[in-house]
Amino acid sequence: MDYLSEQPSLSSDSSPNSSLESPPFLISGSSHGSLSTDSEQSIQLMIEELDQMCYLPDLVQEQRAVLTNPFNVCKILRSHPNARAKLVVYFLRLEQSTKDFVWTLVENICSFIRRRTDLSDGHLLGFHSMLKLGTFLMDAGWQAEAIILLNIASGQAKGQTIKLLTVLKTLLLAESLSNREEAAFSTLSQIHTLAGMAESIPMALTVELHNSFAVSFFEKLDFNSSYQQGLLALQLLGEGTHRNEVKIGVFRQLSKSCLAKGRPVQAKLLITQAVSWALHCFGSSSVIYAEVLEDYAFYLLMMNAYEDAVSATNEAKNIYYKQYGPLALQAELAQGNLAFRMYIDNQKFYDMVNVDQYIEYIGGTNDKRRQLAITGSDDRQMLAVKRMRTMMVIRKLYQYGSTTTPNDRIENVQTQRTVNEIKNMFFQ
Repeated sequence: MDYLSEQPSLSSDSSPNSSLESPPFLISGSSHGSLSTDSEQSIQLMIEELDQMCYLPDLVQEQRAVLTNPFNVCKILRSHPNARAKLVVYFLRLEQSTKDFVWTLVENICSFIRRRTDLSDGHLLGFHSMLKLGTFLMDAGWQAEAIILLNIASGQAKGQTIKLLTVLKTLLLAESLSNREEAAFSTLSQIHTLAGMAESIPMALTVELHNSFAVSFFEKLDFNSSYQQGLLALQLLGEGTHRNEVKIGVFRQLSKSCLAKGRPVQAKLLITQAVSWALHCFGSSSVIYAEVLEDYAFYLLMMNAYEDAVSATNEAKNIYYKQYGPLALQAELAQGNLAFRMYIDNQKFYDMVNVDQYIEYIGGTNDKRRQLAITGSDDRQMLAVKRMRTMMVIRKLYQYGSTTTPNDRIENVQTQRTVNEIKNMFFQ
């Protein structure tokens, strides 16, 4: 099946002047870039062909042409039940085999959006798709590209407060995790302004905003503010009003903030419950379980359980390998917490008095402050190196500070407690 037949001007290279004349491969005669009810079979057919291309090196350029077409990507992301895993596999292969694949995809989106400012929310390149694709790229480590798409989604929100806040909470994460402090501060200020103007904000969104604040402050080493925002998120967390991913995210982040505040007992409660929730809700082969295991490994390392931390990290790496293949463990394409994996692999530097020495040793002296302008993909390894600073500061707290480091060991997965039980245990 020819997925490129209606896109004569679509660029599959890295040219910034590429453009889309019309939505390619529209299903069942749709003229609005939206999916009709009988499109699932055609999308499944496309997935099967893309899967086969992964095993045929001679077809890498054809696969790239299909997937630098944003309409094809958004169709998969919108309708396929295993879209994230499929797209990560494709994107990793194309990033490794060809030049600037994800950047070219985003350029093609920008080219179309510049010419079409009247897209409906349900259009394949409308608000919902840009938010979803931007979030996917952020989760998969393409922060620069995610920021571009989330800014597009912000514009497509057309000033509607709740839609804007929904975008900005994810944009703040992408900016904070990529060390764009100036941009993150601007987004944080914008969120505060919008929240002050809103008549009401859904509780689910309020919790996610507080958790995004907690992550942002944590990455800036403002552990007091991170802890306070994490507490607010936990206090507002409800049993049935929030997605399980949100609950786990709150437990994970507040656990790290508790470690930074010298509260290892509370940290253990939260991270072990995050492990339990991830396992019982999503399974032992899920990516979210792997991500939580890496946070658990960080807790174990702080508790002087190095071998157990390595064991938990290796289990997480095995999950990434099974889900995405070997490319997911290469530093330049790594999925999961690359910063922690680099950190645990370099134990000999943990006792350094000046953490900046290590940053300079690994990353060199060219450590310019991140600028607002985005002109290309991020260096994933360099971002990971910079994020190691936070981990090293917390490690120093337990090694050289006033906090006594307790010993702990890896444990079997605990019984999954309810949110209210966890809150009662935490605040008692």
